[in-house]
Amino acid sequence: MKKLIALCIPALIAAAPMDSLVIREVAKSGYKNIQTLGFALSELGSTELIADFNSTGSLIPASVEKLFTGAAAMDLLTPLHDFKTEIYLGEFDKVSGVAKNIAVKGFGDPGFTAEQLWLLATQLKLEGVTSLKDTLFVDNSYFDSATMGPGFDESTSSRAYMAPVAALSVNFNSIAIHVRPTEIGSPAAISFLPAQANLTITGSVKTVATAEKEDLNVTTKFDGTQSVVSVEGVVGVSDKSRTIYRKLWDPVQAFNTSFTAACNQVGITCSLTVIPGTVPEKVKPFYTFHSRPLQDHVKDMFKYSNNFIAEMIFRTIHAEKGNTAGTWAGASKIVTNWYKKVASDTSKTPTIVNGSGMSENNRCTSIAILDVLRAGLRNERFGHEFASAFPVAGEDGTLQSRFAKSPLKGNLRGKTGTLNDDGVTNLAGYFSKNGKTYVYCIFINNKEKTQYEHWMFQERLLNKLYESL
Repeated sequence: MKKLIALCIPALIAAAPMDSLVIREVAKSGYKNIQTLGFALSELGSTELIADFNSTGSLIPASVEKLFTGAAAMDLLTPLHDFKTEIYLGEFDKVSGVAKNIAVKGFGDPGFTAEQLWLLATQLKLEGVTSLKDTLFVDNSYFDSATMGPGFDESTSSRAYMAPVAALSVNFNSIAIHVRPTEIGSPAAISFLPAQANLTITGSVKTVATAEKEDLNVTTKFDGTQSVVSVEGVVGVSDKSRTIYRKLWDPVQAFNTSFTAACNQVGITCSLTVIPGTVPEKVKPFYTFHSRPLQDHVKDMFKYSNNFIAEMIFRTIHAEKGNTAGTWAGASKIVTNWYKKVASDTSKTPTIVNGSGMSENNRCTSIAILDVLRAGLRNERFGHEFASAFPVAGEDGTLQSRFAKSPLKGNLRGKTGTLNDDGVTNLAGYFSKNGKTYVYCIFINNKEKTQYEHWMFQERLLNKLYESL
């Protein structure tokens, strides 16, 4: 500890009291490689730092990266941006209600859930459609053909947070597998959301007297034609029902099976062969389904750190502002240029490779995050919506179980960022005291301690700063 303090003595000569407070807390916590930490604190209306610890160090932001995506999207697309979904009918007999050669085009709706799909099918029923026949064309041309972004592991993981991203996607391109115990010796009840037409299921789950959480294994894979769900293991008879989320590997087939099932649910019979396709230009849609506004999706993205939402919004930025199919590379350039316009210091431009932070190749400084926070919170058009999107300490989102006994509970708002393999545990946001609002960023890219220890350090540091302001 003495050695660490000695290393920081030159900084103390001209440092403000808050700087020395941060240095003392770092020393007490026992971090050895202090360059893996970064911290900055300032008043919302000022670029002058109240406290600074390696604030110009370029570190991995993880999901704090979503602040760039959310602020840039709210600014460039407007808070009420509509991610529409269009339905086209090649032929439609209004008397019989039979439609042939259906095309569906997506425009990047990140919140097109099972409920939304059911509403779309219901609207088609209300428009007189009773049967869908021949071909279902799925148009994903609003984005380019890539579905896995930089930093995502396509080949090995079926985890929902690594789901593929396509312009027309249902339920985050994932499926919720619901497993409910029945009676000892009998198979567990298994159901899905969204409902799936012709879903292939392998394996079985048996109800036993007692079981551990690890005794149930759920995975998905792609067999070349469609996603296959494997559900194997046992569940305890007295266990609560469990819902496990897994990705669906092929967005075209995922849409087909979900759309067909939703249509069947509302009384529209389907006999369709699905193929990727592109809607001809100048053809008018039969029906347009409108999404929730962008500001709602940004809130979901921040509160629950949803990677899929982030990447859908990220690519939409390029599709809208680049006047071409949305790409990760194109969105990176646009968001980086947006940041340069709000930056207090452009000497260290962030490296932005995707919209969610799911890559160790994303890099930025704590100061850059403060710039983004100011740009979002002080914006006259969307500042209130941006501020309300953050998780609230001790109350909801990814901070629901943190700061429970802190004076900052219910006051501090923060976006979390975690990459366990890289020791990344970050937190950035704002809090208020005595009528003033402060913005902060704590980067920890350090494998020396556990995630819980990182959390406790962040809480102790913020508590000390709050008490000292």
